[in-house]
Amino acid sequence: MLTNNMLTALPDELERCTELEMMRAADNRLAALPPFLFAMPRLAWLALAGNPCVQACTSLASSPRSVRLSELQLHEELGRGAGGTVRRATWSASPDAPAVAVKLFNAAASVSDGDPIHEVHAAGAVSHANTCRVLGVVDEPLGLVQELLSGYSSLGNPPDFASCTRDTYVAGTAFAPPFAARALAGVAAACAHLHALRFAHGDLYAHNTMARFALNRNCELRRACLRCLAEAVTTQRTRWLK
Repeated sequence: MLTNNMLTALPDELERCTELEMMRAADNRLAALPPFLFAMPRLAWLALAGNPCVQACTSLASSPRSVRLSELQLHEELGRGAGGTVRRATWSASPDAPAVAVKLFNAAASVSDGDPIHEVHAAGAVSHANTCRVLGVVDEPLGLVQELLSGYSSLGNPPDFASCTRDTYVAGTAFAPPFAARALAGVAAACAHLHALRFAHGDLYAHNTMARFALNRNCELRRACLRCLAEAVTTQRTRWLK
């Protein structure tokens, strides 16, 4: 966990950490990455947003419409994670889509993935049939206004201390092969769109995937630069499959 420091380089000794699988180094001052990093045999999760070495990626995105918190009437909590809390809300300034989901981010210093503003930048870039629409940005406190996924539920539950990194499921949970195949096709289509924009999803979990009948939507999009390995740093919703 190296996030939110002022590192300008990674030590050469890191190359000897051949069992390293995850490194969060967002919001440092890394202008370049050592070549050995891309040859580390087990490294699969690398968070780099907010570093100069990925600035070219994040600068591609533009911010969505600005929304004042006073325009939103917040209701019950829909979900909570390390990055923030999602609540159902009524948007008084949008009669066409008054029911929305609002994610209010935690303070940047408390998030191991890095500054949530990077997620806002990603939200401005992503637009695809398999991504959940971002309708606006709340400036203070920082948040995202998104379409409400009414009638959807998560496919799984987060990991626990026993499973560690693997999702957990209610006993007896099973998915029919045709449903699973369609879901994976939707995930692949959404990820291909992200990759074309030089973003990559680094948190593809069942507990981040919302489903209703044959329509699946992934609700966490972690921003990342594909050129700098495949991980990222926060969340935006991603929808799967028709």
